[in-house]
Parts: sequence; structure tokens; C-alpha cells
Amino acid sequence: MRFWPWPSCSEMAVIDLTLARALRDYLARRSRVLLVEVDSRFGFLRSLGDRAHYGLPRLNAGDPMDPRWPFLHGLDPRQRLDLSFVEVRPGLIADVQVVPVEGSTWVVLFDVLPAYERERKLQQRSNETRLLNEKLTQIVGDLRRSQSELSAKTLALKQANESKARLIASFSHELRTPLTAILGYAEHLKPRSGGDAVLDRGITAIERSGEHLLTLIDNLLDASVLELGEIKLMLAPAAVRPLLLDLCELCAPLAARRGLAIELEMGREIPPALVVDAGRLRQILLNLLSNAIKFTENGKINVRADYRHATLVIAVGDDGAGIPDALQSRLFEPFARGLTAVPGTGLGLSISRALAQAHGGTLVLLESARGALFELVIPALTAPAPAEVFDLPTRRAGRLIMVCDDDPDIQALIAAVLTDAGYPVASCDRGADLLARCAQTRPVAVLLDLRLGERSGFDCLKELRAAGSTLPVIAMSADNRAALAQEVIDAGFAEFVPKPIQLARLIATVDHWSLVL
Repeated sequence: MRFWPWPSCSEMAVIDLTLARALRDYLARRSRVLLVEVDSRFGFLRSLGDRAHYGLPRLNAGDPMDPRWPFLHGLDPRQRLDLSFVEVRPGLIADVQVVPVEGSTWVVLFDVLPAYERERKLQQRSNETRLLNEKLTQIVGDLRRSQSELSAKTLALKQANESKARLIASFSHELRTPLTAILGYAEHLKPRSGGDAVLDRGITAIERSGEHLLTLIDNLLDASVLELGEIKLMLAPAAVRPLLLDLCELCAPLAARRGLAIELEMGREIPPALVVDAGRLRQILLNLLSNAIKFTENGKINVRADYRHATLVIAVGDDGAGIPDALQSRLFEPFARGLTAVPGTGLGLSISRALAQAHGGTLVLLESARGALFELVIPALTAPAPAEVFDLPTRRAGRLIMVCDDDPDIQALIAAVLTDAGYPVASCDRGADLLARCAQTRPVAVLLDLRLGERSGFDCLKELRAAGSTLPVIAMSADNRAALAQEVIDAGFAEFVPKPIQLARLIATVDHWSLVL
């Protein structure tokens, strides 16, 4: 309860009359004060102030006040009281003070409607603020619940993607194992066809179909890995010039069957070796060349390679119809395809761009007056050129290679290829026999499959190292994930060779670890 600072009668007696009048006039102007003197039963005695403003008619002495002002009911006129925001009449709010003095009581009214309105607005704002806070609390709660639900769904989606990736990886491994024998034997038998045209066509058809199936498997596996953001590179010195020549020679027969020619131009600035993931670089370029051949009816395919400012730049262009404008905006999206009659999954370009970005580079479609023109840009540092090895057949003789693989077809294929290259070969199909066989035959290097049924290649490597062997052990697996390749190197293997095995790469790898080192 608040009381107006009303002076007592004794205090009023000492106030200068002029000052008292000024105070009275000020209060009258500001608060429309009305003073009503009443007796001990709230009977009217006299009034000072604006009675009309408060709706008080002319009264006679002794007229009761409480019927006119119901707020006086039940009050004791002998006690000082303060009543705030009292509705004296409709539309008028006043503060009321009951002030006992000697022999009577004064009822003092102050018009506080403006203050009441301010108070009401403040209260309204306070209520609105409280409601807004409650609404905000509800919204925050809903957002937190939504975030929790989204996190749970994201986790479930991630787990589903991981399960899908594991399933695809498992299928990939099971499909790659027979493809190793199919493609390997096709490559191994081709020089032995004796010029038989029918046999040559058959072997070529096997190679082409096997390579197409392998590309589909690789694309599906890479797409699943890219969804999880787990793509990793195996950076190592690589000879880029031979790689480009090999790719163009590989694609030349397919281009020739469509009446196309492949022209390769390499800048003189390209160093002998660059630090890149040669397998991934080969994958990108093979995709660009395959697309150029598939979508070009006549003319030629142009490949231009340069090296400037520590960056490898390779452009692949063709004389085809080009990329439709409607397709260009989503060209690098997964499963984006132009002519549906042309075989393919629509994953190649999206994977190729992701591989280029993993190198810190770009793969873009450039404007071209004719056909399609793609530019691959990859930052790459120079590296020392690989050491040359002379008189290979003589040096290979007497350097025995141990092959440990539980698939008899692949084991026989590798043995035949290495034997033709001049290496003596010993083999075993059980990891449990590897240590004893190495002790018997004393190889200079070991080719070891990572899945051997009863034990893994990792366990076999540990046994060899525990026995004191320092032989270079080359891991082989149909699981060609980059993460596995890094795990293999971290475990102490000399190198990782993915299946299906490229025979030329296999021989080069064996030469490196058995002759160069």
C-alpha cells in the first residue's frame, strides 16, 4: 500500500499560506483532488475540490456517503487507510486515502486514471511477454525434440548407409575373385592365340565384358564409399607419361571399332614422376575417354596434358554432339544420364569429380565450339623418376616368389604369369603352411591373399615377422577399399595389389620388391 505524503494539521499550520495555496493549486491541476470530510459513520460534513469530476452531487450535512461510494463499506473511519486504483464511477479511477484528524475524518481522492492506464499497459505487456516466453519455451522444446528425432534419423540413415556399403563391399569381393581369373587368363592367353581370328575375338569379348562388369562393380562401390565420405587416396610417385600412353593404347581398339582416332599430346614440362594416386587418376581418365568414345559418332578424341605451377592439367575433348544444355547443370550428379540408349549407370562423372576433389583439384566441363571438353586439374608435386632395371629375365631367374592364395584358379594364374616373366614360383593354399614353405623354399618375396579361410593374411604376416623374417610381403585382396589399402601398409605389408589383378602391374610390383630393393 502506498500513501501520499499528506502533511499533518500541525505541519500545515507552519506552512506559509502562499506556499500552501500553491501546493493546493498544483495538486488540483495534476490530480483533480477531492477532499470530503465525514463523521464517525461516514456521514457528509463538507467537501473541498471538484465534486462534479467525481460525480458527487450537492449533499446536506449528515447524508451517508457509503451508498454513493460503495468502497467505503466496512471501513473504519478511525483508521488511516490507502486504497489504490478504485473505480469511483465508470471511467474514473482514483487513489483513495482515509485520513483521521481531530474530531472527524477526511476522505481524499486523487484522479490516477493516466497512471492506471500506464499500469494496465505495463501489466498487459508483462502478460504478453510471459505468454511469448511460454510460447518460446514451447518452440525451443519442440526444436530440441525435432533435433533429437533428426539426430536419431540421421544416425539410422548413416547406419543404413554403412550396412549398404558393407553389403556392396561384400558383393564386390565375391565378384572380383572370379573376375580375377576371367580377366587374368584372358590377358594371359591372348598372346598364345596363334593368330586364330575366332579365338582372338572370343578372348577380346571376354576382356571387354569382364572390364565392363568390373567398371560397374567399381562404380557402385565408389558411390557407396562417397556417400559415407570415406574416400582415401594412395599417394605415391607415378610416371604420368607412360600412364597416359597406356590408357590411350588401351582405348584405341574400342575407338577404332567406331571409326574414331585418339590423339595424345603431352607437354614437355611434364616431369618423369608426380605424386598422385595413379589408380584413381587412371580411373578418372578412363571414364572420360570411355564417355568420349561412347558419345562420338565420327571424328577423333583429343587428349592434351600439361604441367605448370605444380599442377597437372589434362583436357579430354571429342567431336561428338556435345552435352545438352538441360543436362549440363546436373552433369556431375549421381545417376545423371543423357542418352539412355547408351550403356552405363550415370555414376562415372560424379565419382570422377569426387576423386579429383579428393586430390585437391577440379573436374569441369568447358565451353567448346564442337563436342564436349572436360578439364581435369590436380595439384601434384614432382618426384624422383623410378629406377630402371636392365636385363630383367636374367635377374629374375633364381629369385623365387612365394604365392599364397586359397583360390586354385588365381594361384595357378599368378604362377603362370610369373613363370613366363622368368621367376621361379612356389605356392601354398593354406596360411598355416606359409611359414614352413618359406623356410623350405627361401623366396625373395611373398604374394599373400588377405582371406585364406582359416586365418587372415594379417595373421600370417605376424607369424613371419615373429619368426624373424624380413621378406617383403605383397598383399592381395578383392576388397579394394582405400581404407583397407592404408590398413595393409600400416600393418607392415610392402604393397597392396587389388583384384582383379592387372598382370603388368603385378610383374612391375614383384620386380620392384625383388629386384630394385
